[in-house]
Formats: sequence, structure tokens, C-alpha cells
Amino acid sequence: MTTVEATGSTVEEAKRKALEQLGVQDESRVQFEVLDEGKRSLLGILVSPA
Repeated sequence: MTTVEATGSTVEEAKRKALEQLGVQDESRVQFEVLDEGKRSLLGILVSPA
């Protein structure tokens, strides 16, 4: 089993980056574990990545 860790401004972006790292296009062939969904402040300032 291969494991990669990816971040993005959204969970979907992080998943897309992980798929790219793995060289896989079919999301159904991969198991994802979201460690942190990220945070966005009231006005979109001070964003932490997913």
C-alpha cells in the first residue's frame, strides 16, 4: 500500500493533488483519510489549508 499526504485550500483540492501524486485518475481506487478539513475565518482571512 502506498501512502501520500497532500494539502489544498479545500478537501477536494487536496484529494486531487493526492491522486496526481499517486498517478491515479479513478478516485474509486483510492481510500482517503482527511486529517484536517481546514479553517476559514469570517472574512476569508487567515485560512488554514485542508
